[in-house]
Amino acid sequence: MKEDKRFYEGFEGEKKFIFCLYENGTPIEKLHLWEGYFDDILSLIPYSGKKWEGLAEYYQLALDFDDEHWKVPSCRKALEQLEAIDRHRMKYPRRSDCYDAVVELFRKAVSGKLDVYIDCE
Repeated sequence: MKEDKRFYEGFEGEKKFIFCLYENGTPIEKLHLWEGYFDDILSLIPYSGKKWEGLAEYYQLALDFDDEHWKVPSCRKALEQLEAIDRHRMKYPRRSDCYDAVVELFRKAVSGKLDVYIDCE
């Protein structure tokens, strides 16, 4: 299984979020993100004008990622939300490669009809 921990390096001991790509119930890839990068990305998902949905709903309504192995309900919707982010508004613009890695993971999920779960540690 491929694990990418470069977006958590230097933050060991702090809260992290792990995007897990699953194929047929088996994890095939994990992307570890420091909480600050996770917040930076999810806080920039634009409001649809109707209600929060998908990743944005969970994040903006402060639903708890901490207590569960959360399955992203629609990887296609999550990818659309992520691609709508204005990356120039990121607090950590030097780490836009982190944003790119998250988007790429969701592209793999959509193209391969795979599942994504988010874990918090």
